[in-house]
Amino acid sequence: MGSTGREIVEQAEARLAPVLEAANVAWWDSQVEATEDNAAKRERAELAWSNALADRDQFAKVESAREQGANGDVGRCLDLLYGATLRHQLPDPLRERIVELETSIDMRFSRHRAIVGGRQVGDTEIKKILRQSDDPRERREAWEASKTVGAVVADDVREVARLRNEAAQSLGHRDWYALSLATDELDEGRLADTLAEADRATAEPFGRWKAVLDERLASRFGCAVADLRPWHHADPFFQEAPPDGAVDPTPGDDSATDTTQIVRRADLNTTKDDFSSTAVAGQSTTYTVVVTNQGPVATRAKCTSPPYSFRSASSFVQSNSTSFSADVCPSSHIVPSTSGGEKIPVRDLIGSKTSPTSPSRLSLPSTNEKQ
Repeated sequence: MGSTGREIVEQAEARLAPVLEAANVAWWDSQVEATEDNAAKRERAELAWSNALADRDQFAKVESAREQGANGDVGRCLDLLYGATLRHQLPDPLRERIVELETSIDMRFSRHRAIVGGRQVGDTEIKKILRQSDDPRERREAWEASKTVGAVVADDVREVARLRNEAAQSLGHRDWYALSLATDELDEGRLADTLAEADRATAEPFGRWKAVLDERLASRFGCAVADLRPWHHADPFFQEAPPDGAVDPTPGDDSATDTTQIVRRADLNTTKDDFSSTAVAGQSTTYTVVVTNQGPVATRAKCTSPPYSFRSASSFVQSNSTSFSADVCPSSHIVPSTSGGEKIPVRDLIGSKTSPTSPSRLSLPSTNEKQ
């Protein structure tokens, strides 16, 4: 009795899971530390993964179970297994050569270091120069250095492309591109239509934004827009969104205006005291004015003080208010806001009065002396 679709899926998962994990770990190690030893370990792990997917008995079981019409999650797992294993159903020498080339090319990309300013730099340093440098010569050198890896891998890239196309055609597909789309469950015609529609929808706003970016770059580097070159951009391939921003599809709503009336409000409290309940005839007494601003904003306060008339030698009352003369007190004074209610002595508001020598009622002139 043959295996059921679920049993086929469970057997494949048990066999493939540890091999895939080992391949992923080997890939990670080769990216973290691009040594010859890690490169060799990765190639062995990639080949073991390809061998597991190339198992012809397993592929035949998956293909048969799909033809029998498995449904639900089992049917979906069988579809995924078929797509993953189909591209590996190749003659072993061809398949192994493709794996060898793919691993070698990727490792050389990872290990390649360009020369900029007489020193070796990686991709991160090149991107940093293209994002931050204002020196066109340095930018050009960095951009051109980023392309030097092409000469290192060019021959093998051409060979692997030829071998992939040969493999795809042996499986009944036009080329590797068509095989990859089919095993990834993508319809080539629909994909092309979707990309064309996306281009139509974004071409105009992108062109408008690109024109603004070009003007900004031309101003930054002191050249005409027509003289801009690839190294003036922040990405070696102009495939990533520039740090200046992204495309704005609706630039008309980029600004707005709102009018708000600014109200200046201050809360002033004033005290005036000579800190004594009596005054001696013929002697002076000093009065201190303290102004407190409870805020919330600073304000300009005008200093005024009335003259005094005495009822007796030991008491006095205020008469009509008059302003201090200009040589005694300034006409105005900035009083800052003190949100905590702290009192601020205004020293240039301090004046003195001399009490009369007799108990008769006298009006004192406003000739206070500043203390």
